[in-house]
Amino acid sequence: MIDRGEALIGGLTREVSEETGLTVRRWEGPLYLITADAPGLGWRLQVEVHRAVEVVGCLKVGHDPDGIVVEADVVPISECGSRMDGAHPWVREPLVDWMTQRWSGTRHYAYRVQGSDPAKMSIERVDPEDFRAT
Repeated sequence: MIDRGEALIGGLTREVSEETGLTVRRWEGPLYLITADAPGLGWRLQVEVHRAVEVVGCLKVGHDPDGIVVEADVVPISECGSRMDGAHPWVREPLVDWMTQRWSGTRHYAYRVQGSDPAKMSIERVDPEDFRAT
């Protein structure tokens, strides 16, 4: 999480270092934005995704102080889609789209999560314009 008052890229660089042991020297983006609104669960997610263009260091999983990163691997692009099976649509769809299409500029993905029980919730992709005014 980016700390209050912290610059986005500085916070992103710090988080990547803390969670993976890698140091990103140069970023590109944002590639895409994600908004997921889950009023029944009491949360709204807003994500800005950047690509690490220049990275140094060795991948070290298990040193994440927040315990978020539990596994990491370097895989061919052709395997990424199947690796994302079971992930929430707001994670899987934009990432797989970008890996297969490699667009320029920034795209926005938006999702509405209905329900208050995570086991029974429904997730619908919606027009990002639905979220721009709120």
